Amino acid sequence: MSGETGPWLLVNQKEYHFTDSEWKVEVEILKGENVFRLWVRRELVIEETYSPAPVDDLDPWSDEESEDLFVWLTRKRNDEEFIELWTDK
Repeated sequence: MSGETGPWLLVNQKEYHFTDSEWKVEVEILKGENVFRLWVRRELVIEETYSPAPVDDLDPWSDEESEDLFVWLTRKRNDEEFIELWTDK
């Protein structure tokens, strides 16, 4: 979601602002499964193991980032252009 201080992520009724360096996300890609982790101040808040979404070979725009929300979030977390785009002015 956009906001005056930039975009934010809402998880379990808690807000994580993209401009706040206190949290980070990561995706560990393993054989046949991925592990998503959300860390706040070095404390593991969420760890979710899931099957990766298949990439649609018939869709030229389909890639890992467009099919997997967790991969997308990990890549956009510190993306200055994304943060600027979703900052209300």
